[in-house]
This record gives sequence, C-alpha cells and structure tokens, in this order.
Amino acid sequence: MKNKNFKRFTLLGFDRSFSKGLGSQLAWLVGIMCVVYIVLTGISYVEDLYAGNGCENNRLLDILQVLIDPGSNVSMSSTLKITCALLGLIIFSGMLISVISNVLQRRVESYTKGETNYKTSNHVVVLGFNKSIPSLLTMIQEKHKGSMIILMSNRNCEEMRDWIHSHIKSDIEELLILLNGDRLAEEDLKRLNLNNNIKEIFLLGEEDEVAHDAINMECVKKMASLMPMNSKVECHVQIESHAMYSVLQAVDFNKTKLDDDSTISKHLLFIPFNFNEIWSQKVLATIPNPKDDYTPLDGKKGIQSDSLQHVHLIIVGMNEMGISLAINAAHLLHFPNYKDGDFSTYSQITFIDAEAESKGEAFRTQLRHLFDLARWRYIDSRDCMNEECGWIDPMADSNSPYSHLGDTNFMDIQWEFIKGDLYNSDIQDYLSNCSIHDKEITTIALCDNDSEKNATFCMALPESICKSANAILVRQKESSITIDLIRELHEHDKIRSFGMMTECYQENLISDKYGKIINACYKGLNITLQTVEDETIQEEIEREWDKCHIRDKWSSNYCANMLMTKLRSLGFDIDGNIDENEIESKISQPDIKDEIQRTEHNRWNTEKLLVGVAPLLKKESEEFKHLQDLQDLQELKDEKRRWYLKRNKHLDICSNDKLKVIDPSVAGYDNRVNSKLWILYQMVKHQNQ
Repeated sequence: MKNKNFKRFTLLGFDRSFSKGLGSQLAWLVGIMCVVYIVLTGISYVEDLYAGNGCENNRLLDILQVLIDPGSNVSMSSTLKITCALLGLIIFSGMLISVISNVLQRRVESYTKGETNYKTSNHVVVLGFNKSIPSLLTMIQEKHKGSMIILMSNRNCEEMRDWIHSHIKSDIEELLILLNGDRLAEEDLKRLNLNNNIKEIFLLGEEDEVAHDAINMECVKKMASLMPMNSKVECHVQIESHAMYSVLQAVDFNKTKLDDDSTISKHLLFIPFNFNEIWSQKVLATIPNPKDDYTPLDGKKGIQSDSLQHVHLIIVGMNEMGISLAINAAHLLHFPNYKDGDFSTYSQITFIDAEAESKGEAFRTQLRHLFDLARWRYIDSRDCMNEECGWIDPMADSNSPYSHLGDTNFMDIQWEFIKGDLYNSDIQDYLSNCSIHDKEITTIALCDNDSEKNATFCMALPESICKSANAILVRQKESSITIDLIRELHEHDKIRSFGMMTECYQENLISDKYGKIINACYKGLNITLQTVEDETIQEEIEREWDKCHIRDKWSSNYCANMLMTKLRSLGFDIDGNIDENEIESKISQPDIKDEIQRTEHNRWNTEKLLVGVAPLLKKESEEFKHLQDLQDLQELKDEKRRWYLKRNKHLDICSNDKLKVIDPSVAGYDNRVNSKLWILYQMVKHQNQ
C-alpha cells in the first residue's frame, strides 16, 4: 500500500512540476541530460569501450560530442558510440525540440485562450462582456488615445476576439488585450495591473448572469483593496436593476469600508451607470450631441410662459427601459406656463401595457412619496377615451397626510396607466385623438423587450399620429436598420430607433462635470466663463463637490440636464448663436426671473420625491413653524432641518407660493443657478465642437 502511495505521489509531483512551463521543463531536461551524461561517462571506463586516441582528457568532450552529433569521428567502441548516439537523438533531437515546440504551442494557446499576462501601465480596464463593447471601446479610444485596453471576461476568448474583430476598427483592436478570468477571483484581478498607473475602469459584468449587480458591487470592493491609496481612478460600474440604481442615488457606496478599515473612495471613485438611463438621456436630448438626432419632448421651440401647449409622453411597454424613460422625462417636463391646479397645462406621462394594473401598482408603490401628491389614474382600454374618468388627486383628499400643503395640486406632471394592447381599437382611437390636439406635443416610445414586436407596433400606429407626433421612438436592441427602412417606406421622418447595444455610450452623459458647476452655483462660488477654467476655482469646485451628500450630487446632475429645456422655454434657439448679454438681460427681468425660479422649484419637488424624500407631515410642519416664529433660534432651525433630512423628509417640498412664505431665502438658490445658464450652455457647445 505504501509503495502504491509513493508511486502515485511521485508521478503526481512530476506531472505538476513538468506542467508549470518552460523553466520547469528545461530544468527537468537538463537534469536528465546530466544523469545520462554521468552514466555514459561511467560506462566509458569499462575496458575497450573507449579508446580516447591516447588522450584521457578528451573523454568527457568526446562523449558530449557524440551525444550532440552521432556522426562525430570519436575513438570509442561501436556499442558505446551507438548508445551515446541513440540517447543523444532522444534527448537533443527528440525531447529538446519537443519541449521547445510544446512551449511555443502552449504560448499560442495561452494567448488565444486569454491566459497570458502582460505587464502594462497607463492602461484602461474593462471587466465583463456584452454587445455594448464596441461602443465603449470607441469611446475609450477617443478619450485615452493610444492607451492599452485590458478586457477580462469569463467568456470564451476566441469567440470574443472573433466577434470584436467584426465590430471595431483595426486601430482599436491593436490596443486591446483579452484575458479570460473571473472578476471575483483575486488572482485574476491581480493580472489587471491595478496598481500600475491605471487610467480608468469600466465594470460591465457578464451578459444574462444571475445577481449581476451584487457581483459587480462585490468586485468593486475587491478591486479597491488591490489598488494603492489615493489613486482616485474612476470606476464606472454598470447597474442593471433600476431599483438598485435608485438606492445608489441615496446611499454613497464610495463610503463602504474595506477589510483594512479604509473606504472605497480612498482607492477608487465608484461611478454607477445604467444602460437604460444612458439611452433615456440620449433620446430625451438632455445634453444634446451632434451625433444624435433626437427631438426634445417639448419640441425644438420649447414651451414658453404664454404657451397653451403641454407635453404628452406615451410609453408602450412597462419594463425597465420604459420606466427609466418615464423617470428621466419626469425630471425634465417642467415649464413656465404651468399653473397650479390647471390640468390643461400639466405634462402627462402615459403607460400602455397589458399588465398595467399590476405593474402600475408596483411602480406607484416604489415611488409612493411621488404618488402621495401627484395626480394619476388607472383605466382599462375601454375607458381610455373618457378624459375625465378615473383620476385620483391626492391633494384634493381631506384625509391626505399632506392636506396641510393645500387643496390645489402643485405637482406639474400627471400619470396615466392604461391596460391594453396597442392593437386594441380603443387604444388606436386614443392615439388618433392625441393627434388632433394642437395644444398637445405628443411623443410615443415603443419600449417592448422584443425588437421585432416594436417594429410591428410602429407599423400599426394610426397614420394621423405618425404625421402629427413630435417624435416616435422605437426600441431596437441589435440594429436600427429595420426602423430606417420603415421610415423610408412610410416617409415618416419622425420615427427614430433607440436602445441599440452597440451605440449606447456617450461620455458627457456619464460624467458629472455639469453637475459640479450647478453645485458650485448653489454654494455661492463666483463662477464665470473666465474663472471656470481657472485651476484654483476648479479645486474649489471639487472641494465643494466632495462635501456634498450623494443625493445632492444627483440633484445637481438632474438640474444640469434641464439646461436646454430652460433655454428653449425662454425663447432661445439653442442651435443658433445665443449672446451672453441677451440671456442675462432676459433672466434679469422680474417676471421671467420669477417664472424660471418657479419652474426650477417644480423640478426640484419632483426630483426629491422620485429619490424617496417625503414632505413633512402636518404635525412636523407645525413644529417647525413654531421654531420659525422664534427669530433668535436660527441654529436650532438648521439643526431641525438636518434632522428631517436624515429621515428622508424635506420642509421645502411644497408649492412655490408656500415656499416663499416658509423660507423666502430658498428661492435665491434657484436664482443663483438660473443666472449661470450661459456658462453651462457654453460648456455644452464647447463639448460638441
């Protein structure tokens, strides 16, 4: 039994040692050579086996010469010479060549399988693989010209390489290194050279995997622990679930502690992004890009204070994409012509889905604070033509916990959930009816998960709505070619495809540079077009940004996204030339200043409710009013405000008129931002040049 175990472990030890690589194999080969050489040398001392031409000193050299070259003219017996020649052929012509050949073959296999490691520096890391890779690699190459890109995935590297080769330019492919590995395995993460002046990280995750977001978050923690302190490398992390994305807008993951008691932010900068969110911002033209061709929800001319128009966004398909589109639209659809309680000036977001009842209930529960105030209705398709049917106005309910905010609804967006299918005759009539309202700017978004179904929906839309709609957005996951052909077939230039996996990234949408300027304005920094590029001012902007709570950062970003909507509402042609003095002159007019301040507060109300902040209850509001009457207790009032904020409540969620009574100074913050519209506009223009 002991002999068998000894034999097994001996063979196992040899296999492990010999399989380690070129160094180990050469060491074994040299060892075998030495043993053979010593044995042959010993045998040569047997009588008559070696003649040596009378020179004993040539013995060692002669044996080596025959081993290497069997045809050498050496004086030794034929038996010894044949033995040396045979062993030489085996060792030098057989084993040595075989080892070198195997090593080269293994090197090639190692490369094709993504097992070869490279010592890189000043590079970009991409973790995971999906069909958005070509778009991402193109963006990285434009941003970090000439930098190597390491892409690590647990997929088959040969298949990845073939797919990528057919989707990207050769100059980008030359900079790409593919590795096969698990992003949760520490040994695989070390292969990425994370501590070697890395430029940026993009953590995508794998396609169609379970617990995608949780794995990505765990990967961030592991990478942070492997990176040097104070590296401040940006790590863009893809989050698939809208629920998780919403949580990350309220909780700062950068402050998560690692095993060494430091935080993630000490090693890298965690920046979450969402595929649906990026596409939503692209199609809503929040930060317009010349490469895109999407019409804003309020049209190219916008909605001014004297306008009788309102926006109507109709979303077919209540899935992650549809919900993301609706929420991003809710951050934007605020206009100066809105009047509290006047439903004709409300912006309206409509969902059409066969499961609108259950999905709508889940949506309203998730955003319960918003629907504690906002007007909404759920109806079956047979009732959708009745414009007065089913509406629920929480502000008109005397039993509402927020009745103290007034009985007139101050939320400027109303929501509609229609149960039915686009082919349903009642819904077809509903869409046709939308087309005859000249006061309604209607955009339709077909967001089903099935691209072919969306194309079919597009062809089934009533002719009247195709002609009158502001835009028709058709989701296509793979390619826009089908919708391009439909547009040509029906000559409808308002039809646009969106949601393609290969065209999703746009750098200015996943950065917060505009939000930082907004925050600096709120904090009262002296931001001008001349000082915004100053290094000292930039450092101050960054310091103020670092002090911000994560919710305030998102608030500033969403405020920046509304820049173009505000400019259009002031009557400016954002595609033309806008003069700085013209903007300042218009904004300084008291009535216009008041209009855009009220519009900004309406946006702020919606934004706070969307991220889970609630208004104060009646009792809490009365407590604060009591403090407000005590003029000498400003510090106590500020402390009370902070106490409410920790509990996700805010005193200022109310109508703009009520806000001026509660705290007139708050309106000044909005005016600071609105007065700097010119600077943001110039930054966007410069970005797009």
